[in-house]
Amino acid sequence: MNQTQKVLVLCGIVLLLAMYMSPLVVTPVAAEGINEELQNLNEREITVTDGGSSVSIDSKLETGTTKDEFKLDIIPEDSGIQLKMDYNSESEDIEIELSFIVDFYSIIEYVDVNTDGIYTPGNDTFVKEVQIGKPFLFGISTETTADNKTIHIINATMANGLFSVQLYAVEHWEFINGSWVSPAEMKFDIAIHNFNFSNGGSDLALKTTLVSTTEYEIEHETDDEEAGDASNEEEVKTTTIGFTGSFSWTNTALIDGIEKQVKVSPLNTTGEDEILFLNYPRGVNIIHDPKIGISGILKMLADYTIIVILGIVAVVAVVLALFFKKSMSSGKILQKKHKVLCW
Repeated sequence: MNQTQKVLVLCGIVLLLAMYMSPLVVTPVAAEGINEELQNLNEREITVTDGGSSVSIDSKLETGTTKDEFKLDIIPEDSGIQLKMDYNSESEDIEIELSFIVDFYSIIEYVDVNTDGIYTPGNDTFVKEVQIGKPFLFGISTETTADNKTIHIINATMANGLFSVQLYAVEHWEFINGSWVSPAEMKFDIAIHNFNFSNGGSDLALKTTLVSTTEYEIEHETDDEEAGDASNEEEVKTTTIGFTGSFSWTNTALIDGIEKQVKVSPLNTTGEDEILFLNYPRGVNIIHDPKIGISGILKMLADYTIIVILGIVAVVAVVLALFFKKSMSSGKILQKKHKVLCW
């Protein structure tokens, strides 16, 4: 092996070692928890406002001249309980707004004729529909975590106890009821208790209406799953100017304390609304845990991998250039000596 080949092999080894040892992209969730620097970078200020007949949760992050804020309003209505999400981002150059609504409208009892686990109007046997609506009773409380952060808990329960929503708003990543919740989203539990069934072989479908200025799409892998924060989820997303509002859910629910599969109907558009049925097996107590949030607003730690690799490549290139320059100079000297000897 000549000198040139030795240098090339050495540079190749150095480059491979640099690629192997350089840091990878930092993901939000590691096996031991969340990176502290990442937590600090994304920590938000939470404000809960009790409006009497409704509750607002405001989540704010301010960095320099940039203001990043989203607000969730929980609004009981005569027909349903509405979760209204508004996102606003302002900087010196641009302002971005995104708004969407998830409305839990009613509970439908049906007989699943084709046993696919999904309520299909016109194909399955409709038994009855029970309206979700006022009056709702609100409860607001907080919990302090081991690292002295606050989890805000808001509960809204129908006066008859049939349906409830319990929402968790976090300042930074928290592990709640078996799953990670990021500061860009809010986790909540929906519960159906003691439904008065009229048919001995029926199941339930939660009729959910979705409203946005842009269309919704169902995704079978959520952003949280891609980031490693969650598993076994699905979601619907609506996007405006590169920012995405999401309503996601796990594919299982606790039915009388037993984990069972939840199936979701295809989106059905009626007028300006899109309708989704969350389908639950029959039970006395049904508890499911969706999330609602804004995708694409979390700040990630810098990824130095490419910078390190490019730096190593640049160093290798310089070494090779100097080596070949020296080799060429040595060659010219030898050529001159050879000419002199031949003269």
